[in-house]
Amino acid sequence: MKIIFLLNIVILFLTNVLTKKHVISNTLNFINVNPKQFNNSTKRLKATEYKIDNKVIRGPLTPLNEYILIQKDEAGDTTDSGVFIGDTLKKNQYIGKVLSVGAGAINTKNGERIPIDIQVGDVVIFNPNDGNKVKYNDKECLLISNEEVLGKINDSNEINPLNITPLYDRVLIKLINPNVNSDSLIIIPESKNNDKVTDGQVVAIGNGIYDENNQKVPIDLRIDDYIKFSPFSNESCEFTYQNAKYTFVKARYVMAKY
Repeated sequence: MKIIFLLNIVILFLTNVLTKKHVISNTLNFINVNPKQFNNSTKRLKATEYKIDNKVIRGPLTPLNEYILIQKDEAGDTTDSGVFIGDTLKKNQYIGKVLSVGAGAINTKNGERIPIDIQVGDVVIFNPNDGNKVKYNDKECLLISNEEVLGKINDSNEINPLNITPLYDRVLIKLINPNVNSDSLIIIPESKNNDKVTDGQVVAIGNGIYDENNQKVPIDLRIDDYIKFSPFSNESCEFTYQNAKYTFVKARYVMAKY
């Protein structure tokens, strides 16, 4: 009896082992594929080439933190929008298109990202002496902090002072008695003359800078206010339009209004 009992146990054990082996074999049959056949059925995707200074890089140039990537306007005397550029700015222009935007600097008070008021595709005004020049995909570009961008052009097909929005704590002003004579919009470098105009009329106002809680601090000025500002506070970018001269000034350098 003991022998028969032991034989039954052995038979039951062998039956279970063979059954599991059959199940595993059926489960793994799907990987029984010829490697050559698998390789032939797949194709590698050809990666898009990106270049910096004519050297191929492994991926797109991506700004970090508060930085943005701008492609400079390639115009000669005029842009496609009819903006006339002075001879001295043919190589160092003040207008460009935003290609990429970082995620924003870290606010050390709360650990959150500080928002950037600039988006991909925006046409912006900037000082070409700021930032870091780079030749990206055969185009002259600039990596620059978003806070160094002076303003946005709302409609690149019609560029005039009323179509420009200053950024952050900047104010766009029309200088009073600048002694200019021009019927077209011409962007010119900052004057080296010590007798700078320090009075102006507010044309457009930025929406303020962010405080430590990432809330906007409004600017205590209104459009059409007359102001007095520090003679060395403008942002090295002046332009004329219909016999009037304009510039950007940071609100912190506005000393009084009237």
